[in-house]
Amino acid sequence: MSAALPDRVDVARQVQARRIYEGTLPLAAMPRLRGALATTEGEVRYHVEFGKDGLGVSYLGLRADADLPLVCQRTLEVFV
Repeated sequence: MSAALPDRVDVARQVQARRIYEGTLPLAAMPRLRGALATTEGEVRYHVEFGKDGLGVSYLGLRADADLPLVCQRTLEVFV
């Protein structure tokens, strides 16, 4: 089951339900990352999975993929 990530989650409940969240977030919605970027255009694709491993230990798996526009410190050109 895949759904959009809510603002807050009950981790224990999500682990029990083995929930998976997938979606996208705009780069502009990430204030700590914004200051390091040349532009805030674009988005981050995410996959969050709650579950238990073979030993019964709870885990949260997170994957985020994004193209980040950065400024080269040597040439001052923007590159992704």
